[in-house]
Amino acid sequence: MPRRASGSLILALMTLTTALAGQGPALRLRMQVVRDPMMNNEEAFRVLVPQDWRVEGGIVWRPEISTLAYLQLRLSDPAGARALEFFPTLPFAWSQQGFLGFPPGSLYLGSYVVAPLDPDNFVRQLLLPQVRGQLSPAVIRTEPLPRMAAAIAPTVQEAGAVKQVAAARTRIEYREGARSFEEDIYSVIVYSQVPMNPGVMFWGPDRLFGFRAEKGQLDRQAPLLQAIFASVRVNREWFGRVLQVREAWIQNQMQAIRNAAELSRYIARTTDEISAMHQQVYENRRASEDRVAEAYSQYVRGVETYRDPFGNRDVQLPTGYNDVWVSRGGEYILANDPSFNPNASGTGTWQRADPTRQ
Repeated sequence: MPRRASGSLILALMTLTTALAGQGPALRLRMQVVRDPMMNNEEAFRVLVPQDWRVEGGIVWRPEISTLAYLQLRLSDPAGARALEFFPTLPFAWSQQGFLGFPPGSLYLGSYVVAPLDPDNFVRQLLLPQVRGQLSPAVIRTEPLPRMAAAIAPTVQEAGAVKQVAAARTRIEYREGARSFEEDIYSVIVYSQVPMNPGVMFWGPDRLFGFRAEKGQLDRQAPLLQAIFASVRVNREWFGRVLQVREAWIQNQMQAIRNAAELSRYIARTTDEISAMHQQVYENRRASEDRVAEAYSQYVRGVETYRDPFGNRDVQLPTGYNDVWVSRGGEYILANDPSFNPNASGTGTWQRADPTRQ
């Protein structure tokens, strides 16, 4: 069994499912493992989702682009009213002088040739036509997220490059069937330049996801969706193997790889060993996830941080519940019934989780 991702795992919660002695609904939690079929179904990510929610999509490998693998995932309730969706994070490149033989829209060194856009115009011009075009969405407003950009910037820096980060939240509205929906799309864009070649820029989304709910309900549902988002954690071994494949791609060792079958044979030759450099990249990624979760909680009100007594880690949960119970197996129950004790059922060992701010 693959090992769980290490570090302070920020967890999220489950849907309204059971009523407790007339005290109203409780919140339950379960862990969803996202596996990578290209890596022999190895665990790639973990995320906490509502118990009866659908999980669609997963890890997508594309050997023709420089990122190679990304998360394309949709988590939604049975009625399709609430959803968290992770969109493809594609790479882009641009040169003020142009790339000879590579017109706009073509692939240059594994990146699509597209002029750089700020987060708002990226969503309007590139993302929405691809993922919501058939629904004719209307952009309601856009809000820059400077604290989010500042939280991520230190974690994406690397020697020999100058990187800048911009972030925004774009709210859209559309109809799907007989229902109207609102969706907040969060985009974090990283722009990278090498000082020796200032006319060339590589850029693209580092984070790209959306919170959706029926019109008029999005702000109320945002804490639940934020908690789910904050729970995502990458598996260290899987991440290290992706880095191995990407290094080979950068070193031009994968020029002959033209399809998924050839890519799969190369992936099979990767190892579970994590080099010091890969470990540092992983730690930076983990730090970035922690910073992102904390920064988003400043924009999405209604979440509170608790301490998991079993995992010795912080967990973000929606406010409005007096009792938070954690099981040794990683489940959570949030309730408002002072007489409720899940240990009475004899189905596991539960302890209370206390808020970090008393």
